[in-house]
Amino acid sequence: MATMEAMLDKSLSSRKAQEKKVMDYLRANEDSVMDLSISQIAEGAGVSSPTVVRFCKSLGFEGLKDFKINFQAETRKTRKISEPITWDSTESEMVDLMREKSVFAVQSLFSTDNMEASTRMAEAIVEADNIEVIGMGGSAIIAEYLFKELLRYGKKASLLNDPYMMVHNTVGRSERDICIAVSCSGTNNDVLTAVSRAKKEGKRIYSITNNEDSTLAEMSETHIRSCTVTGFMDEGNVFSRLSQFTAVNMITLKTALMLGRSSEEYKQSFNESSNYHNFTSGDKDVH
Repeated sequence: MATMEAMLDKSLSSRKAQEKKVMDYLRANEDSVMDLSISQIAEGAGVSSPTVVRFCKSLGFEGLKDFKINFQAETRKTRKISEPITWDSTESEMVDLMREKSVFAVQSLFSTDNMEASTRMAEAIVEADNIEVIGMGGSAIIAEYLFKELLRYGKKASLLNDPYMMVHNTVGRSERDICIAVSCSGTNNDVLTAVSRAKKEGKRIYSITNNEDSTLAEMSETHIRSCTVTGFMDEGNVFSRLSQFTAVNMITLKTALMLGRSSEEYKQSFNESSNYHNFTSGDKDVH
């Protein structure tokens, strides 16, 4: 359930068995939480009342009342995240929904699993001789952005954002080549064909996808899970792009920091190229 996942942001594995029961009960009774007393929650979850109190305090709340107030606020936000923007939406409704959906799309990226995955991907990029970036259709813009950022940070990369480019990809091969694919669904045939080819060539596969159960995720050594948020007329990928752009920024920034921490020469070279870019682009605030 999105509300509790967004609100708690803690894995079940980190909780004691009794607290898990409380969480499961609250998940199953989201609509009535505001009306439940400590004793009712305890009875419904099959735990003691002190366990319910400990559960609330472990999340940083003073008690059940404080938990309910924050829970209600999160519930409202989550319902907005799930509510589509339609032709009948007023401007104020559209703005409100856009704000909540956009914030959630970015915030949801910063899970522990995603941060660990982005670190592993950055480490692979640092060690790679060549990085092949794949993204078709709506994901092509994310793939192109990643490709350009990799070049900006001094890595050798190639871009496949069109099915016809697959047969013309002539980047030199190395045992340290990797492939990073972007696909919201993780089931795009063109992407999967390109990734399958890359895997046969011995490349390690990494991906950014909304669907952690997809074929693409299963083929990947590591994947970052971007969000799925209902957009205009139920279009689900519009806001996913926000989290994917953020994922790219996270990956490439970690890459740059890793490279810079291991090489003063890299930092100097990067600083010089950045200053040159600022100068030629007319940025007067050059340091």
